[in-house]
Amino acid sequence: MSLDASDFTNTSGTAGAANNSIGIEPRAGGATAAKSSTAGNAFPLQILARMSRLMDQQNVDTQGRWIVVDPVFMEVLKDEDSRLLNADFGGSGLQNGLAVSNLHGFRVYTSNNLPSLGTGSSTVGGVNSTNFGVIVAGHDSAVATAEQINKTETYRDPDSFADIVRGMHLYGRKILRPEAIVTAAYNLA
Repeated sequence: MSLDASDFTNTSGTAGAANNSIGIEPRAGGATAAKSSTAGNAFPLQILARMSRLMDQQNVDTQGRWIVVDPVFMEVLKDEDSRLLNADFGGSGLQNGLAVSNLHGFRVYTSNNLPSLGTGSSTVGGVNSTNFGVIVAGHDSAVATAEQINKTETYRDPDSFADIVRGMHLYGRKILRPEAIVTAAYNLA
């Protein structure tokens, strides 16, 4: 499942074009505007709420949901309402990439390893931009990782009085429940 500009309408009810990135508008100071005035643009919390709704419609359990965002999205999310990420108001503070322990039902992580196209999500270009970043949301049961050490052997170290052990490390991962993963391409509006 994925979100694009066509999933968000403006104040007059016009949606953005399909397959275009979502223009993120900062809502500094927690302004209370319900919708953007530009078709295909959205506020950060609207994107998280829409991802949560898509997962709800696919009957994905509410416990164990996560979302990974890049630093640009995190900055705009922090501008949305400073209390969201403040430990005094229930935020967790930054711990091993975990920025917020519960925001619209998601554990929010920050990572620099998310895909981007062109110059990335920090490029201001509106909904038709060819430069965008991607955020990913999912559930713990959506993906699996397996690993094992196979074929170990020992041999004498020629340079010291010791043995060397080496082995073959096998690993892999697979998407088990594609309906439990949602992506959204975005850029700054």
